[in-house]
Amino acid sequence: MQTSRMLAAVALGACSLQAQALSSVFEGTISTTDEVVLLDLTLPEATTELWLWTDSFDNGANFDPMVGIWRAFGSDWQLIDFNDDRANLAPPQTYFDSGLVVDQLAAGTYKLSISRFSNFPVGSLLSQGFEETSGVPLLSGNFYSLHVSDVAVSPVPEPAVWALMLGGLTLMSTGARRRRRPAG
Repeated sequence: MQTSRMLAAVALGACSLQAQALSSVFEGTISTTDEVVLLDLTLPEATTELWLWTDSFDNGANFDPMVGIWRAFGSDWQLIDFNDDRANLAPPQTYFDSGLVVDQLAAGTYKLSISRFSNFPVGSLLSQGFEETSGVPLLSGNFYSLHVSDVAVSPVPEPAVWALMLGGLTLMSTGARRRRRPAG
């Protein structure tokens, strides 16, 4: 009976330390060749791995998407990573969909960029702009779908959780010592 209580307490403590996960889908349209969609992504805690991918190319039904992730850099945004074609991260991606796996991001706000193929960033800062400036309407579909997933948040317990775990362990060890004392 006591063993089962101890195992239950340990399991409960372990569950409180499990990593949290974030999963979001951003959808919209891009109308012209020079349009860039910028989305804010806020991470409440540091992450060990972030996956970004599109599944909107749909074998040519829509435009060829490109994605980027940017971090705050003074009053500007600095490019962390950018991808044109990586269609092997998650189904139902097709051959011109894009994807990124970014490791070790600190808590904070990031910008995600979505643009069509050939509208690459000019440099490493968002203020430098993108290459395409013609503004020609897209000939193929204009729908995009960007997934943000498998964000493994580092499991760092809050001080109150540590206090509760320490209190529970203290009570368990006190109870175990009392049972071991010989009756006198």
